[in-house]
Parts: sequence; C-alpha cells; structure tokens
Amino acid sequence: MSKSVYTLSNENKEEKIKKLIWLIIFLVAGYLVYNHFTSRPLSEEEQELKILKKDFIAALSRYQQAVRMYGVSGMDISSDVEDVIKTVEKLKKDLIVLKNRLEEETVIKKSEQLEEKMNLFLSERRYK
Repeated sequence: MSKSVYTLSNENKEEKIKKLIWLIIFLVAGYLVYNHFTSRPLSEEEQELKILKKDFIAALSRYQQAVRMYGVSGMDISSDVEDVIKTVEKLKKDLIVLKNRLEEETVIKKSEQLEEKMNLFLSERRYK
C-alpha cells in the first residue's frame, strides 16, 4: 500500500509542476501581448530628439573622463574640454533647429528640458 501512495504522490508532484509550467507560459505570453499593445514606436520627432540626447550624454561622458584624467595624471585637458564645449554648442544649435519644427507637445517639453541641461552645462564651463 505504501508503494501506491508513493506513486500517487509523484503523480501529484508532476501535475503541480505541469501546472506551474503552464502558469509561467501564460504569464510570459501575457506580458508579451501587453507590451505589444501598450508600447508604441517612437515618432520621427522623438527619434531625432533621442539621438541628440544620446550625443549630449556621450559628450558629458567625454568631459567627465577628461576631468578624471586630469585628477589622476595632472595632464592638460583644456583641448578636451574645449572639444566637448564645441560639441555641446553644435548639439544645441541642432536642437534649436529641431525645436522649430516640432509639433508633438510631449516632445517639445522634452526638448526644452534637454536645452536647459545644455545651457546649464555651457554656462558653467565657458571661459569668461
């Protein structure tokens, strides 16, 4: 009799594992369907702004790397800093051109926020 209880117990475990696997499959499928219907592709305006923002972040990264290099080795970083400032100034000009043709309200707000960040960076680093 104990042998049949053991077999029954294994069958219950197998059933529970099958149910768990199906639950996981349904959860993953539900998540994928949810993402498919709720996430929308970026508009052309959003894509252009995203590229400008990515380039600005890359310029900030180069600036931070130059400052770290100065702190470690004491090297002259003025040319690196000047290069980053010129890059950010060019990005700001590109952003202004983009802003003049933006139509989506959310993208306009995001572009204004990015412009504020660029202005702050430039105002703190320009030679007076």
